[in-house]
Amino acid sequence: MPLKEDIKKQLEDLLDDLNKQAEQYSKKSVFCIGTTMNRNNEEYFFSALRHTASSVYFKIMLSHLNDLDQIIRIADGRVDEVSIDVEEKKKSCKELVNSVLVKVLKSKVSFFRGNQAAALAFEQIFFEYCLLKKVNVIDRNVLIIGVGHLGIKIAAILMEYRINVYIYDKDIDRSKKVMQAIDIFTARNVMSKVNVLQNKEECKANNYVSIVGATDGVAVIDEDLLELLSSDGFIVDVGLATLTEEAIKTAADRNIDVFCLMAESGYETLDDAKEKARKIASSMKRRNLSEGFAMVSGGIIGRFGDIIVDDALEPTQVIAVAKGNGLVLFGSQKDEFLPRIQLVKDKYLVKAK
Repeated sequence: MPLKEDIKKQLEDLLDDLNKQAEQYSKKSVFCIGTTMNRNNEEYFFSALRHTASSVYFKIMLSHLNDLDQIIRIADGRVDEVSIDVEEKKKSCKELVNSVLVKVLKSKVSFFRGNQAAALAFEQIFFEYCLLKKVNVIDRNVLIIGVGHLGIKIAAILMEYRINVYIYDKDIDRSKKVMQAIDIFTARNVMSKVNVLQNKEECKANNYVSIVGATDGVAVIDEDLLELLSSDGFIVDVGLATLTEEAIKTAADRNIDVFCLMAESGYETLDDAKEKARKIASSMKRRNLSEGFAMVSGGIIGRFGDIIVDDALEPTQVIAVAKGNGLVLFGSQKDEFLPRIQLVKDKYLVKAK
């Protein structure tokens, strides 16, 4: 079946706006495509246009892959980059990555992990909010309701900050496995623990500085749970639409801050890291010289005495001398290789472009 006309028009209009803004701000245009488990999302969920330091992007989140071919044909070549969310959120969409890799022929292809960006944004926003509001969260309790992929990541982050994490999910067996896994994979000296609550009544045994809604769009935070917050407590809606309307009204009346997770800061951080990683990967080179040693660059581990430069093919500066184990020689350790350094400077360095 052909793509619905209204969806096709919405996609084409967003692509046009994307390219206009990318050209206006001299940034690359990126079309992100992924899948969603949120039950409140429509069959095709479009995000608004967003900016990072180097790109303009928007996302389409799919509930199925029935129209993937048509979507790719519309976007391929109209954007600089098609970025694929590699996290398999739905079994019915598990072929997304392979399908996009095969079908995108004109635009550049990249990967991202939506939940990684969201978890990174949560960490940034949660603690910046606490610093701004002077809320000390160390050694205090946070309740997470819902332990899907994102909830697990958030629990692990909070533990690293010495926060006592309590998780509640209807799937108790999964919760216990999550608790064990997080305990194993966090740093050995972390004293905080993940605590599994068996039912909603057990949630009431604690006082929380924050309650995090991490379900897939199920409204689980109600007025009763608001009573469990400390006087400086706040709510974070991570899964989106995880609060009842009554809870939102009551929170506003009581001046309890409720904010939803905006993932832009996470995407921007990862986009910047991706650009830097591309530069590093493209410069990872070894150049064997007739003088019996090599110039290496961009993360290549050199042999003992190899000369590390900024670009092995067109070096503009000497960085260091390789120690042969991934480290570099310091001080008098590199004295015996000063002739090599001088030879590279005299014979191989080119003027910076």
